[in-house]
Amino acid sequence: MQDDELISAFESGRIYATEFPHERHVRVTWGLAQRYERGEALRRLIAGLRAIATRAGRPDVYHLTITRAWFELIAGAEDLGTFPELFDKTLLNRYYSPGWLAAGRERWLEPDLHPLELPAPSPSPTREDLPAVIRRIPTAVAILATHFDNTPHATTVSSFTSVSRAPAVISVCLANGSRTLDAV
Repeated sequence: MQDDELISAFESGRIYATEFPHERHVRVTWGLAQRYERGEALRRLIAGLRAIATRAGRPDVYHLTITRAWFELIAGAEDLGTFPELFDKTLLNRYYSPGWLAAGRERWLEPDLHPLELPAPSPSPTREDLPAVIRRIPTAVAILATHFDNTPHATTVSSFTSVSRAPAVISVCLANGSRTLDAV
């Protein structure tokens, strides 16, 4: 289905949840943002998504923060081809922590990890990545870095040990007077 046809079907209520995978959601959102003033485009997107959820018999699945966050990211892209990460359904995990995003079902919440800007921040490592990370550390000396209050903090540590894979836990030893200790 061509974009104009897809947007028309979305706005007229002829799209059902089973016919609306993430890729179509991105195309519709971008198309609405191109056709209408920003506020009107968001209003039409919200109305269409709520209608799809209602037709599916699940009006309670509509989530305000997820809708608006996706809208802000997609509408800000001049060209979808420039930002292929928009087609990654897990992209919002780079901007929101799970608990914070869950709390935004009924109200708009700004992201708590990164501002809603493109290009997207790099994905955070997962617990499955921990063994691979540990294997790459050639010696017991390592650099420990964190991001706190919009400022990077780092220090050299001589004690770096994997404690557990699930949950992913490492152990480092920092001096009580270390400037990085408070940030960690």
